[in-house]
Amino acid sequence: SQSRYEARYVIAVRHPLSVADSLAKRDGLAPERSYLLWVTHVLTSLRGTAEDSRILIDYDQFVAEPQKTIGRLAEFLKTTVDTTDQTVFLRDFLSEDLRHSFYLPQDVWSDSAAIELAKEIFTAISDVAANVEADKNFDRLSQLDRWETEFSRKQKELAVEAQRSFVDIGIKATETLFAYQERRMNRRYDKAIVTGK
Repeated sequence: SQSRYEARYVIAVRHPLSVADSLAKRDGLAPERSYLLWVTHVLTSLRGTAEDSRILIDYDQFVAEPQKTIGRLAEFLKTTVDTTDQTVFLRDFLSEDLRHSFYLPQDVWSDSAAIELAKEIFTAISDVAANVEADKNFDRLSQLDRWETEFSRKQKELAVEAQRSFVDIGIKATETLFAYQERRMNRRYDKAIVTGK
C-alpha cells in the first residue's frame, strides 16, 4: 500500500570555521582535516536528499533569530508551533552559550587553512540557508556534481600526499633503526677491543 507520509529533510548547516574550532578543541584535529570532514558531511547530506523536500537551516541564524527560524521550519514542515513549548524551549534550552564561536559567512574566505571547495560550498549553502523560502529546487546548488568531482580529485591528491608522508616517515624510521643498530654494533666492537673479546 502507498504511504501517506512525505519525507522532509532539515539540514542544519554550521559555519566550517566553527566546526574547525570545535574539532580542534575537542579532538585536536588539524583545520585541514576538519574542512575535509565538513565537506564530506555537507556533500553527503545534499546528495542524499537531492530528490526530496529539504530545507537548509543556518545554525548561527537559528541561535541569533530562533523564532524566525522556528517559524520557517514550521512552515516547511506544514505544522504549527505550540507557543508554550516554544517559550519553554527558548527560555530553558536555547542559549548563546551553545555557540562557542561566531563567524560571518564571508570569514571563511580569510582562513588560509580552508580548502577552496569548502569556501565555495559554504558560500552557496549560506545563501540558500539565509533564504526565507524553503528551497524548492536548489538552483543555487546545481553545482553538486562538480563539487563531488572536485572533492574526489582532492581526496586522491591528499591520498598521494599521505602516501608520500608515510614513505618519508618509513625512511626516517629505517634511518633511525640503522643508526641505532650501528651504535649498538660500535659499542660491542669498542667493548670487544677493550676486553679483548
